[in-house]
Amino acid sequence: MYKLSISLLFFSTFSVFAQPSADYLDEQVEVIMADHVGVIMGAQDLFADNWDGLAQPQFWKQIMQLSPDTVLVNVSATRQILKKMSVSDWSSQTN
Repeated sequence: MYKLSISLLFFSTFSVFAQPSADYLDEQVEVIMADHVGVIMGAQDLFADNWDGLAQPQFWKQIMQLSPDTVLVNVSATRQILKKMSVSDWSSQTN
């Protein structure tokens, strides 16, 4: 028998809203040193290599776009979303 590990993520104490950026190049992380400037990971590389299509980034994209009164019930090992529900519905459940 397999053990199903479920994690719950919700944001009820603060609001997190994310808007997709039209130009992901603006979000590159640069490291400025005395003798050179380097880019840790340019956004274009993430999209070119399809990193944005992997399960973890897709899951976190949904988390960032959740309204503050919504929870996701998911399988923590795979981030498979089992259910999306309101915080009040989740809180009204019994142990």
